[in-house]
Amino acid sequence: MFMDEMVKEMDAVLKSQAEFKNIVYFRYWKQTTDLLFRIIR
Repeated sequence: MFMDEMVKEMDAVLKSQAEFKNIVYFRYWKQTTDLLFRIIR
């Protein structure tokens, strides 16, 4: 029972971390593409 709870907890943490990483990567990617477009123009 205790292990089950821990696994659920870990899973939730990993999922939220993955979502956070995706948001950060998306913002970073958007910034770099914006810069590239400015340089090209």
